Amino acid sequence: MTAAAAMLAVGQVAPADGAEPPPQELEPIGGVIAGPRGLTVRVTSGGCTTKADFAHYTEPRGEAVTVAFARRRLDRCGGKAGEVEILFSYQELGLARGQAVVVLNPIGR
Repeated sequence: MTAAAAMLAVGQVAPADGAEPPPQELEPIGGVIAGPRGLTVRVTSGGCTTKADFAHYTEPRGEAVTVAFARRRLDRCGGKAGEVEILFSYQELGLARGQAVVVLNPIGR
């Protein structure tokens, strides 16, 4: 899998319970920011993309945790195309602030 990886200082490893492995081909994302509440991911939208449209996968990898975001449903709305920011809390991701995270999705367009 070819993917640009971003290192972020965030949380301790805690894989998502019962999570399936991420898809072989990950969707490019516009960016990711580690903030005080969690990771904010910027994704493309046709006008109706929501957090529920995305799944996340975490896996320990040495001192870091890998995180991948995958779209569950395609956004087929006819609205104005653009980007939206979606916040995934550290708790949702099974992370605590302080440990390195590697985002597996390609970043940038």
